[in-house]
Amino acid sequence: YTAQTGITYSTMYGYPVNNFGAANCDAYAATQTIIWEFAKGYRDLNGRTNAYYYNLMIKGSPAESAYKQLSAAIVAHNKRPSFAYSTTSTAAKNEIELKYDASSKTWTANLTDANGVLSGYKVTSNGGLTVSKSGNTLTLSTASEISGTAQIQLARPLPSTGQALLTLYSTKSQNALIGQLQDPVTSYMTITTEDLFGKVSAEKVDEAGTKLTGVVFGVYSDSACTNLITTMTTSNGVATSGDIDVNKYPTVYVKEKSMTDAQSAVYNLNSKVYTVKMVKNS
Repeated sequence: YTAQTGITYSTMYGYPVNNFGAANCDAYAATQTIIWEFAKGYRDLNGRTNAYYYNLMIKGSPAESAYKQLSAAIVAHNKRPSFAYSTTSTAAKNEIELKYDASSKTWTANLTDANGVLSGYKVTSNGGLTVSKSGNTLTLSTASEISGTAQIQLARPLPSTGQALLTLYSTKSQNALIGQLQDPVTSYMTITTEDLFGKVSAEKVDEAGTKLTGVVFGVYSDSACTNLITTMTTSNGVATSGDIDVNKYPTVYVKEKSMTDAQSAVYNLNSKVYTVKMVKNS
């Protein structure tokens, strides 16, 4: 498998598809040498394992630059960006969470490809994400919270030989078989957005300024105060709610709900409804 695959990669990336800035004869020699290395088991898909043909045919020759460039292209063929995965199931187990940026009011992430291959990939998204590339940095952003997850696909188009899938390429001295793959190298990413939570606080004091403990406030999703989200109870005059989903409840309504029996004998519940605009916890 390794030899067959390597020879296919060699003819797909090498001469006559590419000459790597070298003379055609030198690009031909570089390609043929690497094909021989694969055929003899002197090379695998990670690079050269035996330098016999390199030392004999290439080292110090005008073909050396083309040889090194073709070798690098073959090694990089199946290399994916460091933050992407070969299957959707693996990507789903390694979700990437976009963080909320209060200044731009968007969820964002800047990802650097440690493998240095991102520039060769085309990126598409199915989740309303804005995606941009700059060198080996991928920037993701969205102005809306993602419901569940979004998927990103990265595909590296393969070089075209401009020939049929298998073509016999003839020169005056030798015939060569040009190989071509039809499927691009594809990678996947699963994206989520950071949940945004905020808290509500209320203070309860009497007319004399005494801080009351045990007064229960209701936090509601509607101004009629019929849909209760949560409650909070004062301690030394202050009540603070638990986390409230800011995206689900951008506005909440707070109203006194109950107090202790002892307090009820002295005080009346305040019927006023307070409107609160939610913001993310700092």
